[in-house]
Amino acid sequence: MLLIDGVLDEELLNLVASHPLEGETVYLYSTGGKLHIMMAILDMLNNGNIKELVLAGEAMSAAFTLFVLFKGNKRILPHSVGMMHVGRIELDMTVYGKPLPRYSEEIGIHSKQCIEFEEKFLELSDMPDSIRKKFKAGHDIFMSARDLKEFITKNPFSKYEVLFEV
Repeated sequence: MLLIDGVLDEELLNLVASHPLEGETVYLYSTGGKLHIMMAILDMLNNGNIKELVLAGEAMSAAFTLFVLFKGNKRILPHSVGMMHVGRIELDMTVYGKPLPRYSEEIGIHSKQCIEFEEKFLELSDMPDSIRKKFKAGHDIFMSARDLKEFITKNPFSKYEVLFEV
């Protein structure tokens, strides 16, 4: 068993990378994190031949996307909550409110990739227009365990395979 608990960051990525996943049940309880870290963890889970991914509490932001995009067996525990929203980008700033110079090119590339990913995810997802409008307007979209189950039933992994093309 493996518990993915906390922010999807480099430390959690190393934990997943160091854990043998073959035949394991993986529990997800995360407040979200970095999109590129989520994609790396997702790749490990999708290629790790795990038994199932269980949503055990909350899957916020990038963790929500990880749960939806996992291609294997999924299970949602009662009282779990999911949340999706337009991603946010963290960066170091100067005292004058400008991004540190070493990050400016990286921020541009990363921002563009995140926006493209989220637009494509939204385009591919089957969801009510009212939720789609809230998402596009930048609102956080919360889902109960029942709503999450309905969402992943309407949106199987096969619908999103194009997101993994480079």
